[in-house]
Amino acid sequence: MRSASLATLGVRTLARSLARSALLERAMAVPMGCFLTWSCSDARLPGDRFGSVDDRHDTFGQEYAPAASAREQANCSAMTVQEVVLSAPARAVVETALGRHCDVRNWSIAALNVRSTHVHVVLVRCEHRPEIAVGQLKSWATRYLREAGLANDDRVWSREASTRYLWSGPDVDAAADYVLNMQGDVAQIGWREPGAWRARMTGGDDAG
Repeated sequence: MRSASLATLGVRTLARSLARSALLERAMAVPMGCFLTWSCSDARLPGDRFGSVDDRHDTFGQEYAPAASAREQANCSAMTVQEVVLSAPARAVVETALGRHCDVRNWSIAALNVRSTHVHVVLVRCEHRPEIAVGQLKSWATRYLREAGLANDDRVWSREASTRYLWSGPDVDAAADYVLNMQGDVAQIGWREPGAWRARMTGGDDAG
C-alpha cells in the first residue's frame, strides 16, 4: 500500500515537473512574429454592430466584442473628436509609412492591410514587444499623414490595439491569410501564397 502511494506521489511529482518545464520552455521561446491590429480614432467604438476589440476580445481568432447599441451610444456620447475615416490616398500614405519604418527596423512584413477604419499588420523578425512595435508604427503613420496634409492635430488612432504573439510558422500563415484574403479587397503589401514570407526571410529559399 505504501509503495503504491509512493508510486502515485512520484507520478504526480513528475507531472508537475514536466508542466513546469513546458511553461519554462514557452517562456524562453522566441516568437516567430506578431499580429497587430488598431483602429482609427473613434471609428469602431465598443458595441459597434460590426464587432469591436476591447480588453476581453483582443486575441487573433477570437470573436469580436458583441454588438450592443446602448454601449455604442454611451461611447459615442463620450467622443471629443470627430471620427477618423481614411481615404484611399491616406491609406496609401499609411502603407508607405509602415513599409519604410519596417525597413528601418529590419522587420519583415508578412501581411499588411490598411482599411478605412483600421489597420492589420503581421510582422516577422521583430525583436521588440508587440506593444512597442504598434506604438512606433502608429507614430510613423501619423507623422506621414500630417506631412501629406491628410490629418490635422487631432488624434488619428485609437489608444488601444490588439497585439498577439505568433509562435510558429502556421500561426504566421493563418494570421497573414486572414489579413490578406478575408478583408473584402486585395491588400497592397504582403505575400498571398502560404509560407512565402519564409522565402522573404531566407533570401529566396522557402524553409518549408
